[in-house]
Amino acid sequence: EVEVKPVNISLAVSILLGDALHNFCDGVFIGVAFSLCDTATALTIMAVTLYHEIAQALADPFLVT
Repeated sequence: EVEVKPVNISLAVSILLGDALHNFCDGVFIGVAFSLCDTATALTIMAVTLYHEIAQALADPFLVT
């Protein structure tokens, strides 16, 4: 038999809201990089941001469980 755990609504909302704001800011940073920087610098900023996103995406499931 599978045990069903209750959902912590405040935790879920804080994770979803935090992720949304975090992703928005990352998008702004990447957009500004491609608008104002040379291509090599913009690609570096994009790569670092993606690397940073991977860490966040892997951490979210650990917060939920």
